[in-house]
Amino acid sequence: MKVRSAVKKICEHCRTVRRRGKLYVVCKKNPRHKQRQGFHSSALEGFGDLGMESRLSATEIAMQWRSRALLSVDGQKLGSEGAVGLG
Repeated sequence: MKVRSAVKKICEHCRTVRRRGKLYVVCKKNPRHKQRQGFHSSALEGFGDLGMESRLSATEIAMQWRSRALLSVDGQKLGSEGAVGLG
């Protein structure tokens, strides 16, 4: 099941359902289309305990995730075209 902030029908067989205060998309034709609207509890996992005074903005969190994604397995930084600085 995909957890998203905005759910939408993917095909003509998808149906939107409200259960327990959450909006769901269910699809009998393709179960991979299942979605739930809401905040995923592990979205901030890896950022430690974020108190009220050290709360990061959404832009700062996105930049940190992007910088983590650019790290290769060896710990060398990767650019958008691939490995940079091999020399």
